[in-house]
Formats: sequence, structure tokens, C-alpha cells
Amino acid sequence: MAEIRRGRIQFTSVVIGGLLFVLLLAAGVWLRGAEFKVITQIGRPIILLVLAFLALSGRRWARTAVAVWLGLLSIGTGITAIVAGFSSPMWSVIALVFTAGLVYGAYLMYTSADIEAYLALKGAKATGPAA
Repeated sequence: MAEIRRGRIQFTSVVIGGLLFVLLLAAGVWLRGAEFKVITQIGRPIILLVLAFLALSGRRWARTAVAVWLGLLSIGTGITAIVAGFSSPMWSVIALVFTAGLVYGAYLMYTSADIEAYLALKGAKATGPAA
């Protein structure tokens, strides 16, 4: 039972952390005055939420998709950290910290047995008892 509780905390933390990251990324683009594309900036958190809900409803592939999505976001953030380093070392360090957090979140989502147990329980509840 402890692994299910730990899996719920890990899953929720990874998804909320990813959502906060993409929302802060959108806010940064908007505040910087760069070309703000609503579909792109709002689409990232929507994709993450949809994949998380699919994982909660018992689709095992969605958990892997969340991990891949977070991994792709971390690659983009790492590239941003390198570019930001040319103009501001402080922002480069902040971007590298976010990159490390996203990499850990993707790793945790993909490898955690606790998240697997939690999602298996949620999936069983979502599909109902076997006939």
C-alpha cells in the first residue's frame, strides 16, 4: 500500500512539475516579447495533461509518452540554457536546473515501480472488474 501512495505522490509531482515548467516557459516567452503563439504555448500543457489522464485511465503507453514528452522538453531547455549562457550566466544556470529537473521527472516517470503500481491500480478501477 505504501508503494501506491508513493507512486501517487511521484506521479502527481512529475505532472505538476512539468505543467509548472511549461506554463513558466510560456510566461517567459510572453514577458520577453518574443513571438508568442497561443496554440504552441497552450498546447504543451494540454498535451501533458491529456497524456497524464490517459495514463491514469489505464493506458500503459501514455506513461511512456509522458516520459518521452518531458525528455523532449528537457532537450529544448538544455539548448536554451546554452544559448542563454551567452547573454546571462544566471539564466543559464536556472535553465540548467530546470533541465535537470525535467530529466529526473522523465526518468522517474519511466522507471518508477511505485508509479507503475499506482497506475495499474487506477487503471483497474477505471476499467472496472473483469467479467
